[in-house]
Amino acid sequence: MVLCELVWVLQGPYRYPKKSIADALGQILITSELKVEHEEVARLSLDAYRKGTADFSDYVIGYSNKKAGCDVTYTFDHEFGGSRLAKPVE
Repeated sequence: MVLCELVWVLQGPYRYPKKSIADALGQILITSELKVEHEEVARLSLDAYRKGTADFSDYVIGYSNKKAGCDVTYTFDHEFGGSRLAKPVE
């Protein structure tokens, strides 16, 4: 959740570009002094965020659901709905 909030703040009020945000998340994930809850989900989400068009939080939701055994995540977000993790609600 904290990583999602960080992305939201860096994108919104601070207007950092996506690459800078992804690079910052990558640094957080490799910093040994920091412990990231559900690190595998965070890493998969970061990779998808770098390559995809949806928000980081959408990928976190999708990978969290997948890890919990869900086959698909339905979404109203058309950017995320185009990913392999989700299907758009029509």
